[in-house]
Amino acid sequence: MYVVNDVVVWSDGMAIPMRISGTATTVSSDASGNILPTTALTGPLSPGKYDIIVDLNGNGVYDAGIDALDDNDIEVTGGFFVIPEIPLGTIMAAMGMFVAFIGYANYKRNREELQQQKNRS
Repeated sequence: MYVVNDVVVWSDGMAIPMRISGTATTVSSDASGNILPTTALTGPLSPGKYDIIVDLNGNGVYDAGIDALDDNDIEVTGGFFVIPEIPLGTIMAAMGMFVAFIGYANYKRNREELQQQKNRS
């Protein structure tokens, strides 16, 4: 099994690119030929697009119709992708503070308007 950087166009007979370091090299099956759950990654990957290929005949070459390939070519992206980490907690906290500030400013303005109306009466 190979996890490789995204290949835009896979073609029959092309050499399979070098596997990403820290990814699984073998996949096992049971007596019925069912592939058992396999840990494909042992560490974090850099943000980017990746393809997964299972070289069923073990020749290091992509053989269309023989090897299993997940390159998600319908969406023109990799079989999977890793996005950069976003400090979501920080963004959510900042948005919460901004909403609270706007709410407080509106409350204060409405309170001042009510006070002015009372003073006129």
